Amino acid sequence: MDNETKIKFFRMSNGDDIITEIADASKGTITIVNPMRLVVEADLENGKQIIYMHSWMPQGIAKGNSCSINIKNILFFSDVEEDIIEYYCGVVFDIFTDAAPLKKKEKEYMDEDKKVISFGKPFKAKDTSNERIT
Repeated sequence: MDNETKIKFFRMSNGDDIITEIADASKGTITIVNPMRLVVEADLENGKQIIYMHSWMPQGIAKGNSCSINIKNILFFSDVEEDIIEYYCGVVFDIFTDAAPLKKKEKEYMDEDKKVISFGKPFKAKDTSNERIT
């Protein structure tokens, strides 16, 4: 089986759409590598779909970029179009070759409810109060 046939689209029971490489399948579980969550938006002006991919596994928390999932959590899976496979491979390559490992914690913060921990540089949210939501 070559890489192209190992890369599949999954619709998870929680509604997540992911593209991933299948590393192994055994009774009741599938081991996946480099799972990317898909976000599909409609570009109504141009009549096209816009596809974004984000790492499905929390980077810097989960060790490695593979996991085993229970097949009960999968609604369906299918083959992936050739151009989407190329995009997926490019995104995965960019993420994992450009990402420098976190050497030390630059900043650590916990909110008053003890639920939020931030690592790295502080994030400043963009002011979107004047932007129109489309």
